[in-house]
Amino acid sequence: LIYSAAGFKLKDVEVKLLHNEQQAFAAENLRNAQEAEKKARGTRKVEALLKKMQKAAAKQDEFMKQHDLQIQREALASIDRDHFGRNDDAQILKSMTGDDPYCMGEQVKIHSRKAGIDAPSRSLRYGRPFTFLRIGDGDINCITGQGGTGSNNDGIEYARYPDQCHELARDLSEFGSTDDSNLFVLVGTLFLCKNPELQAIFDSFLQETKLHPSFKGFITSGFYMDLIGDEYRNLPRAIPGAQETFPYLVGRKVVAVGPTHLKKLQRTLNLADFIDAHDAAGRIDDLVYQMGNYSAQWPKENVVFLVSAGFGGRLAMYRSWKVLGHKDTFIDTGASLDGFAGVESRDSNDKEKMCMNLPEFMASGVCRTAAVTVV
Repeated sequence: LIYSAAGFKLKDVEVKLLHNEQQAFAAENLRNAQEAEKKARGTRKVEALLKKMQKAAAKQDEFMKQHDLQIQREALASIDRDHFGRNDDAQILKSMTGDDPYCMGEQVKIHSRKAGIDAPSRSLRYGRPFTFLRIGDGDINCITGQGGTGSNNDGIEYARYPDQCHELARDLSEFGSTDDSNLFVLVGTLFLCKNPELQAIFDSFLQETKLHPSFKGFITSGFYMDLIGDEYRNLPRAIPGAQETFPYLVGRKVVAVGPTHLKKLQRTLNLADFIDAHDAAGRIDDLVYQMGNYSAQWPKENVVFLVSAGFGGRLAMYRSWKVLGHKDTFIDTGASLDGFAGVESRDSNDKEKMCMNLPEFMASGVCRTAAVTVV
């Protein structure tokens, strides 16, 4: 009995010791778990703090972007950096003609289109196909048979191309015979207002020709299409002399059709390729064929053709519009791009002025770095 009692006491002590060890182990596990939870809470707090900081940084970035955009808009409102002739034409006409805002002629007034030059610019911005043609004083002389032995600013003698001049006149009377919603035809009214004799000749021609009744009419404001966009003008330039792309041509398939010096504008125009347009009036079929090939090369894309090829180029554009106008864009850029390549073909292509106002779009080497003003 004594041994049995001692055995039970020993057993009881062992059980108590085991129980105590289990409690100690459980307590240690609890402490470890609590410590781990504490660390985890700290980690979660750090992660939450980091997320808050990231959100705050994103908000700050967005605020700065909006702030910069507002500054750019204000700068745009205060400084005119416009090369593409988007001045207030009504004001210019008034200063030239006094109380006669319709010095462009009665027929042009009757056949004026409600949409202004901003309409094709919007189409370009949003990637919609369209064609933009211009009629200048040289074209009017050509159309009306008044060219004689004269020539235009590019030295083209109209007497050499009587058939092409007749075609241009036929095209004018044909506008509107098919849906011309995306065909924009601009008449350079400033030329008419400066030259009353030319205005009278053109007015008489339009009256006799009888334009198609469905023709949407002439755009009578501006002269060149805007390739930059108001929202991009007068941007701060961090790197003087760096060549940029016209904003409306970024991400587009662009083919220039014109003189070889436009190849210098590879970056400015975002050129995918180039078509030499020398003697365009004598090579209309060839230009139409080449533009058609480039359109077929990118069958699912709206190809933008920038055409600087005189009245021969305009004939090629209209022919191409009749076949490809639903898919591609044809823009009559005339001499508006020459200055960017360093060629002062017109008064508006003043290299010094353009290097001061639009240096980021000038061809490499045209502007001296010292002449570039950083805004």
